[in-house]
Amino acid sequence: TTDIEPTTEVTPTTVVQPTPEPVTTPVADSIRIISSPLMRPFMSWDRARARIVNPSWISLTGTGPEPSPDYGDVHYHNDWISVLVSGGILGILSYVVLVAYFGGISILLAMPFFLPGMVNAFLMSPQFIVLISVLAGIVTRYKIEARRVKNHDLDIVYVVVDRGLSIDNSPVLKTQVIDAATSLASGGYRIGLIANVETQNSASVSTYTQQFSEVRTVRDARLPLMILKSAWQLNRLNRQHSIRKLYVRGIWGAVIAHIAFPTFIGPELVYDFRGDVVAEAENSGIKGIRMVILRMLTQLAIRSAAKHLSVSDQGAAKLMKNYGVNTVSVIPSSTDTHRFDSASTSRSETRKQLGFSDDDIVYIYAGGLARYQMIPEMLALSSKLDNENARFILLTSKQSGNNIDASEYESLIPPGTVVLSLDPKDVPTYLVAADIGFLLREQDPLNIVASPVKFAEYLAAGLAVVTTPALSDASQQVLDHNVGVIISPQPNDIEFESLDEFTKIFVKRRQQFRKDAIRLAQSRYDWDAHLEIWRKDIFDLKENSSDD
Repeated sequence: TTDIEPTTEVTPTTVVQPTPEPVTTPVADSIRIISSPLMRPFMSWDRARARIVNPSWISLTGTGPEPSPDYGDVHYHNDWISVLVSGGILGILSYVVLVAYFGGISILLAMPFFLPGMVNAFLMSPQFIVLISVLAGIVTRYKIEARRVKNHDLDIVYVVVDRGLSIDNSPVLKTQVIDAATSLASGGYRIGLIANVETQNSASVSTYTQQFSEVRTVRDARLPLMILKSAWQLNRLNRQHSIRKLYVRGIWGAVIAHIAFPTFIGPELVYDFRGDVVAEAENSGIKGIRMVILRMLTQLAIRSAAKHLSVSDQGAAKLMKNYGVNTVSVIPSSTDTHRFDSASTSRSETRKQLGFSDDDIVYIYAGGLARYQMIPEMLALSSKLDNENARFILLTSKQSGNNIDASEYESLIPPGTVVLSLDPKDVPTYLVAADIGFLLREQDPLNIVASPVKFAEYLAAGLAVVTTPALSDASQQVLDHNVGVIISPQPNDIEFESLDEFTKIFVKRRQQFRKDAIRLAQSRYDWDAHLEIWRKDIFDLKENSSDD
């Protein structure tokens, strides 16, 4: 037999690994809550002070979130939007802009959130406090504005800043804008003026300082510099004397207003549509990006205004059609008719001094030498008049603009024509001495919406007017009130016959024409005649208003 050793069954032994003790990596400042979008730890005073007093690069970018080797970047609960405690100088400036825009009260409401640790007492999220701050700032600012409205020092400020024109060298600005402001001042309104001047010590500035409540001027310079200086002056004026309304007559005045009040919280803007700036630019050949910018600025100026004025019915229609304006008040370019009343007493004496008899028909032109005035066409027309009693006066003045050379019109001046260059204050005396005034314009979009102050002055002097269809409103008034004749600048035979026929009628009804012209001027073309429109439409004053 073979001895067989017994089999021994071996049971496998299981090696049990010891359970490791949990390892907890301490987080700086004993933070026990991991940062997440919904849960954030609070920052202790010591940590906050260290981040403010001794951080790296806080003067530029701030510290941002707190780095952790185990949990990555940790955002603290009262480290809201990384603006103040961890935002550095740039973050602080961002909050300053927020405060400046929405009102000083927001900094008080947000105080617990940039004083680390105080948030524990409020148990509010930083987003909620920011929202409350913004809303409180808006409400507070509106309440402040409401109080200021009741205590305005200035009813309206005229912003008269233009490229190439100033209140020193532009009769247009004086007659179309400054005279209107003077009429309001005489009507009891408190008027302010922001204007560019050639010299700070000019006689004009001294006169306006006496007429208006406040005057601020800037020296003529390049347009961007004038705009910035004017905006600064306007902002300071509003802080010193609360302004109720702000009058601008073009895009540059509107740009000044928006720079002075970038938050759109300031005086109510009144835009005077005195001419189609876009059409004028197209006529002068402006194209490309410059035209695009001009259109954008025009849209901004018009659409941001609370009130709109126009010098003509055609201009009002264009504002409503092209720019979506709902309501436009029409105030044509006017004059002070009282100046012509006093001059009328010397009419006969002035005619004698000029060598004219009472039977002569005296034609007159008064204005600048710009090409659009069509002086050569006017002189060519007058030379064809078949009337031995026809006499002519040419009152001219050189203004800024595209003027014609003397060689272009001197040879066309009829013999015996009186040619004078006068101070504006002396013009009424010579207008009153005449009988018929010339006012010619080409047919273009710019003239259709225009309202030349010359038309108002002619009527106030008692003159009949020879004008053209291009001046839509003026020609309509001539037809409606029978105070002149309408012809083309280069009339055909039929139109010229109508001028001759009108002259014959005028000789027989001279006094009636004078009365009709003066009556129309006093009712529609006197600045004082429009005070009611200002009171009701622009200042929104009622009949029994205590502010009237």
